[in-house]
Amino acid sequence: METLGLKNRGAKIDERGLNEIRKTSMTSCIVEPILCDYNIDMKLYSADKIARSIVKGITGKSVNHNEPVTNTIEVWKNVTAMTLNVRSGQGTGFSQIGELHKGDNVKIDKSYSNGWTSVFFGNNGGYVSTSTN
Repeated sequence: METLGLKNRGAKIDERGLNEIRKTSMTSCIVEPILCDYNIDMKLYSADKIARSIVKGITGKSVNHNEPVTNTIEVWKNVTAMTLNVRSGQGTGFSQIGELHKGDNVKIDKSYSNGWTSVFFGNNGGYVSTSTN
């Protein structure tokens, strides 16, 4: 995590055994890459970078940055922009197929490292820019 600018606070051993670990028979570990109440960590927080670092740490292999980081649970987000264009592909050169407005609740499909996210929209799906630039 140091390569992401996060401080290594070392491994913590819980002699009692955490319930998440005790209640499974498969090999497991809990990864806590940040302290969410530690301002320095939160300023550096990037779910994509942390997820890719964890994958590399466990498997020894880097994840292709063009591959989507898929969500394993259903994720809904509220739109925070006044108007958010939904496009047919990842980029402003793709046709606009709709709009979302501030406060709309949208189901997230996949987040891509290029700043675009596929969402469920209408009968198909679409792409929205999640870049804050």
